[in-house]
Amino acid sequence: MKTLILKHIGMDDFSHPMYKDQNGRLWKDLNMGRGNPDLYSVTGNDPDGEPLYPIKVEYRFAPAPYKENPYAFEYMMLDRMRMDCDYYLGYGRRSLSILGDDPQKHIEEMKKLWKKLPEDGKPEWLTWERILDYENQMKISFYAAECSEFHNLGDFWKDLTLEEAYERYKRIPSDRMNGIKSVGFTLHDGSDYDGLGCDILCDGVIARDMVENVPYFNDHPLVQQAINDIEKIMEKDKK
Repeated sequence: MKTLILKHIGMDDFSHPMYKDQNGRLWKDLNMGRGNPDLYSVTGNDPDGEPLYPIKVEYRFAPAPYKENPYAFEYMMLDRMRMDCDYYLGYGRRSLSILGDDPQKHIEEMKKLWKKLPEDGKPEWLTWERILDYENQMKISFYAAECSEFHNLGDFWKDLTLEEAYERYKRIPSDRMNGIKSVGFTLHDGSDYDGLGCDILCDGVIARDMVENVPYFNDHPLVQQAINDIEKIMEKDKK
């Protein structure tokens, strides 16, 4: 029998590579492009037909068989995480559940996946700069201040995690005369409030009223999460 010449023509609905020989007959690779092709004919000679019989004649590929990209999973996950970021910043209205309740962890995972890809295989649809842009739009940092009203009076520490800010806050002696000590947040989200912040803890009291006075802060998921987290940290600290 004449050698069959197989040309890759696409994928079926279940990601099986499909080939067509010079006689118009279709063949499906059940190995899905991984390793050596495992070719079968299909019912009705339909790309989405069920596999029937394995190929039993000589064949060759023109020009070469389809091979799954070894980084297919990383590309798929990055694309999904990219779409989650877009939804979170858009129609998702910054609901933390979209990003697993931890935007920073979501970004760190994206960075790991991106770095894992080969230099000549970095996706054009998600540059490193774009990942950093997502990070900047989602970021919230914390500070501890000796004086909640005037941060330039006394000690002031910024760009901290919430846990770090609380530890700094606890170390400020209560008898300092510069003002009421506090823990607060600063947003870095690309909004009109970028770079601005607000106290969430003043001298042992959760400052919900201060947050509520600014609707953007009050409606911001990261701010509300911070208030919930500082309450948990304080409760744990009492035990």
